[in-house]
Amino acid sequence: MLGIKTYKDLQLEKEIIEDRIEQLKQNQKLLAKELRGPAHITAIDYSKDKGVGITPRPLEDVLAETMQIDSMILLEEERLKNTVRTIQKIDERLQQLEGLHYKVAYMREVQRKTLQEIADELGYSHQYASCTYRSGFY
Repeated sequence: MLGIKTYKDLQLEKEIIEDRIEQLKQNQKLLAKELRGPAHITAIDYSKDKGVGITPRPLEDVLAETMQIDSMILLEEERLKNTVRTIQKIDERLQQLEGLHYKVAYMREVQRKTLQEIADELGYSHQYASCTYRSGFY
């Protein structure tokens, strides 16, 4: 059933977007650390050769990257809201479908129930629920 496949694809997309937002926030934290600089350096050491050790990036570059990440987070959060909204709409419509094979497919694929749980809830045998599931779409 196309609706259930779309629903499952959107669920996966939602998880991917959430992972992407988390990764961007981690990058943001790393940039904040870069702005603070190394904690162990308290003064300039003129006894070492020039160019030895960590060379910090220019402040402008770090700030530009931070602003870019902020913008990306906002876009991803908006995508996440839209995806969640679409998932909710599809879920509502899938629940409105009539027919035993739709109910069995919805309970199996969306609600992740076992065929035995579905059979018990709908008042059918496990075998009948299994046959209905297999004959309906798959």
